[in-house]
Amino acid sequence: MKGQMFLIIGILFVLFLILLRNGLNLVTILKNQQTLEENIDRLEFDNIRSEFPNVPIISFNDSINMTNNTINFTRYVQLIELSKGLTFNSFSVQTAFPNVTASVNTNLNVTVFNLLGEQISFLNLTFTNATPPAQTTYSNVPDNTTLYTSFTFNTASSINYTLYVTWNTTTRSSAESFTIPVEISRSKYVGFFDLQFQGKLSSHRDKFVVTDTIQKP
Repeated sequence: MKGQMFLIIGILFVLFLILLRNGLNLVTILKNQQTLEENIDRLEFDNIRSEFPNVPIISFNDSINMTNNTINFTRYVQLIELSKGLTFNSFSVQTAFPNVTASVNTNLNVTVFNLLGEQISFLNLTFTNATPPAQTTYSNVPDNTTLYTSFTFNTASSINYTLYVTWNTTTRSSAESFTIPVEISRSKYVGFFDLQFQGKLSSHRDKFVVTDTIQKP
């Protein structure tokens, strides 16, 4: 009987070790799977992020095409990610101005695109260094809405202007600014983008500015 008891205890101990080992392997497998899916989320977002600077470049140096193509691309990305069960949102401010002549009034055309997935309660654009400084304020901007406005500047030489952008919704807020480099005899496109991505296991966000010269002297 004692021998049988020792045998049974030995078998149970071996089974315990096997179960323990398999349990640890299962935990390792689950952790590896989680890491893999998080890396896939990151790769997905990085691929999206890398395409945005390319869209204006392939728009044939036309500021209207640059702006519209970028908006259409943003909507397209959202639909693609939605079909995968993922969430992609964006907020952008795109600016463009024609060929600058010294000491002559020039329009800075501004396009704001809300694709945050919710209404913007308050939005303010302030263009500094201009003469005089100017600002535009909006309220209750629906999701998937495009706004258009313009500011005027007049400069005798190359100068850096600044556009301040402040917005808030019921769940979040943001205050940003970006530089608009003006050069005499040149036309430029400058776009600010705030991209937000919710993957299967992780979320990612990036804010960046794209600057392209449309017309060179």
